[in-house]
Amino acid sequence: MAELLAFVFAMIRKRRLEADKRCYHMKKRHFRRIRAFSRFQSSQRMYFVFNILPTLLLEPSANRVAWTKNRYSYWWDHIVQNTFSSQDWIENFRMSKQTFEYLCNCIRSDIEYSIPDMPRSLPIEKWVAVTVYILSSGCDYRIAENMFGIAISSAHSILRSVCQSIVKVLSKKYIYIPRGKQLESVIESFESRWGFPNCAGVINATHVPILTPQDNSTDYYNSCGWPSIVLQAVADDEFCFTSISTGWPGRLHNIHVFSNSKVYEHGRNSKLFVPKYRQMGDNEMPIVLIGDTQYPLLNWLMVPFEAGSNSNGGSSGRKLTVMQNTFNSRLDNANTVIETSFRRLKGRWQCLLRKQILKIDNAALIVEACCVLHNICELNKEQFLEEWLFDYRGSQYLKQPNERLDTDIYSVDGASSNIRHTFGRYFMSLNYQTIL
Repeated sequence: MAELLAFVFAMIRKRRLEADKRCYHMKKRHFRRIRAFSRFQSSQRMYFVFNILPTLLLEPSANRVAWTKNRYSYWWDHIVQNTFSSQDWIENFRMSKQTFEYLCNCIRSDIEYSIPDMPRSLPIEKWVAVTVYILSSGCDYRIAENMFGIAISSAHSILRSVCQSIVKVLSKKYIYIPRGKQLESVIESFESRWGFPNCAGVINATHVPILTPQDNSTDYYNSCGWPSIVLQAVADDEFCFTSISTGWPGRLHNIHVFSNSKVYEHGRNSKLFVPKYRQMGDNEMPIVLIGDTQYPLLNWLMVPFEAGSNSNGGSSGRKLTVMQNTFNSRLDNANTVIETSFRRLKGRWQCLLRKQILKIDNAALIVEACCVLHNICELNKEQFLEEWLFDYRGSQYLKQPNERLDTDIYSVDGASSNIRHTFGRYFMSLNYQTIL
């Protein structure tokens, strides 16, 4: 037994010595590799110092053309600034130079405050010029890049920033329901120019084409088969917008946009206009808006009589009477105000006829900014060229959805019907006096 234990201990000692020997040789090889790598690094450093470094110091550096792209803004910096006449400003920017400078001064402080790191190489006038040119021509961002010497990404950010400032600073100043003497002037103008008394505006909606959204795209296709958002507006006698509501998907009917707008909310709560009545016969007539058959008859909103309907909104199978035709004729004549307003809006700001720059994330902002600019130009009596309407008439998006839905909102109450009949009888009396 003792001999066996001695043999076992001897074998264990032998294997331990062999393991220690192997470990010693491995460490020796490891340190040898480290010394070899250190010598290699030292030789590389010496080669760099004596061969490559003198070459870098003595030879001039090559021009790096891959990191920058030369852009030229000769058109804006020289042609526009030095050679443009008043007519050139109207044709290219849809406004005079005086109005352009007024717009720059209005939003200058807001842009400088909201964008403190704004590039000083791009003055505020160039920011506004880029925006107005894109909105008026509806051109692609690449054209703006070549005309103004800016990157496409810069054109994107400039357009959004300037439109945001226009809406923030000028929207409430130029788009509002008239009050006081201004309201009286609007009412007098509607009666003298279009023959409809106690009218403060015309309401309607139009569809603006947009690029097809990636999410919920079917919600934005209107009944005419193209993607759009809805712009509802009220126009006054000077073709200016006094109330707008935009951004609604094109699939929605105008009546849904109307029932969710501030105009409907204020009208339902009798807050749209100050109480001001006009005596017509035995009735006192309130201030009203007028619309087409897509809108309901309300005590503050007059719409045409429809053939085959009675005073309560039901079907009667009867033709329109002389009084009803007379009323419809006066109302249709006044309805041309909103049609002209939309025509001048899209003719002047032709981005609303093309969908290149109108994405779902910026479409409502751009439409609202265009409405503000439209009012500024109309109030300043800026020239409107008839040639701008050629693109409007030739637009593939000219055909607008115009269907009527079956909904309870069209039900007619007695008070609203009485107001409409009073207007009709008043128009008949005017025609009778004219004959006499």
